[in-house]
Amino acid sequence: IRGGENISAHDVEAHLREHPAVDAAVVVGLADERLGERVAAFVVAPGGFDLDDCRAWFEGRGLTRFLTPEYLEVLDEVPLLPTGKPDRAGLRERAGVRR
Repeated sequence: IRGGENISAHDVEAHLREHPAVDAAVVVGLADERLGERVAAFVVAPGGFDLDDCRAWFEGRGLTRFLTPEYLEVLDEVPLLPTGKPDRAGLRERAGVRR
């Protein structure tokens, strides 16, 4: 939830994965005192992808600004739990913010 709006991590991840430079994406919420949460994205993008690319991609698709990640980090691979699911808690820690 960001500023009273529900944000689906799944939807944001789907938009990111549709970018030709992005092979994989995981989105997490980072605690924010003012808004409740901020959108943080972790992507695997061997050819390069940065926050400006991300913003342009979302804007070009006509997506509302509150869906656009405010934090983006490019990874070599998505860290997984033993269950095979993305390690979202570990990614939050990696961003330097504990939920």
